Amino acid sequence: MKSEALFPMMNDDCRLPFYVKHIGSAQQQCSISRENGYWMPQIIYGVSGEGTLTTEGKTYHIKESTCCFLPQDVPHKYSPVGGEWLTSWISFGGVNIDSSLEMLGLTSARVIDVPDITRFDAIFKKIFQALKSDKLLGGYQASVHVYELLIEFCKTQKELEAPQQYQKSHNLMPVLDFIDENLEKPITLEDLAKIIGVTPQHLCRVFKECLDTRPFEYISRLRIQAAKKYLMDNKTSIADIARMVGFNNTSYFCLIFKRSEGMTPTEFRELNRR
Repeated sequence: MKSEALFPMMNDDCRLPFYVKHIGSAQQQCSISRENGYWMPQIIYGVSGEGTLTTEGKTYHIKESTCCFLPQDVPHKYSPVGGEWLTSWISFGGVNIDSSLEMLGLTSARVIDVPDITRFDAIFKKIFQALKSDKLLGGYQASVHVYELLIEFCKTQKELEAPQQYQKSHNLMPVLDFIDENLEKPITLEDLAKIIGVTPQHLCRVFKECLDTRPFEYISRLRIQAAKKYLMDNKTSIADIARMVGFNNTSYFCLIFKRSEGMTPTEFRELNRR
């Protein structure tokens, strides 16, 4: 990523969910001390060289691919170590920014060592491109990518903080793929457990830990979602749709559908036809 910085004109961007105030890539970072913090949230990550960041009573070693989130108004200081220190950074705001960051769990400073910084670089490039290519409406597209950047940060943080949990989720993928491919067929707990070589009891625990649900609750939800697509076709009967998504009993299908959607399959069909 080449070195450049942008300070976009606001227009009406300040009314967006997220907007960019300043953004810079591969910029020379000098020593900065902010006793009262910065007036907007920031994300900063190392591009080359090394530096230190001190905030909230802790000092962090910032090297290439280390990524930091700093909330607004949080005192901090940072400085290069041993020569040139290049960083990329972005400051941003938005409508209800405080509640948005709270929802994402970003209420205090966070520092993570990102295994693959190319994902962050790619999002930064999309923000630059949006702002540079369209000075009138580029802020709207940039708003999407700021949110994407925050999600990428949170996702990476969770992967690093709970690697065992992430691995369990990854190991569960063959089971989820099997369910997708066999939704209309009878599926037993034993069938699913054999796919990844565990006991049915262990599979239930993994489902609960990773998806906060039980296997058959997950299957039932998928079948209801599949049924919605078929219900858009007025030519297919409710009984046929029930069988097509794996319910052998039409009455039970209607019961589960109403429990999930708050309306019967027929009511859902009528509502969407209107």
